[in-house]
Amino acid sequence: MIKILYRGGQLFTPILSNQEPKAFSGGELLLYNSKIENNLYVNAESFTKIEPRNNSIVFFLSRCMHEVLPVNCKSKAFADSRFTINGWVRRAIN
Repeated sequence: MIKILYRGGQLFTPILSNQEPKAFSGGELLLYNSKIENNLYVNAESFTKIEPRNNSIVFFLSRCMHEVLPVNCKSKAFADSRFTINGWVRRAIN
C-alpha cells in the first residue's frame, strides 16, 4: 500500500508541466550527490542536472539535497511559465 503524504516522505516527486514549445529558460533541477560529514547528511560539490520536460515526473529520495534554478519567462505571461506539483511517496506502516 502506498500513501501520498506531504511531510516526512521517503521519495520526493515533482511533476513538471509547461506549454509546448517551451516559452521559458532555466528551471533545471539540480540533484546533488550526497555525503555524510560530522554525522550530518550534506551535499557534495557534484550534481546531476535535469532539464525540465513537459509532462514528466522525477523520483528521488527526499533527503537528497536539491535545487531548482531560476526560471526566466520573457513574455511574463503566467501560462508560459514552468509549473510543478510536488508530492512525497511513503511506505505504509503496519
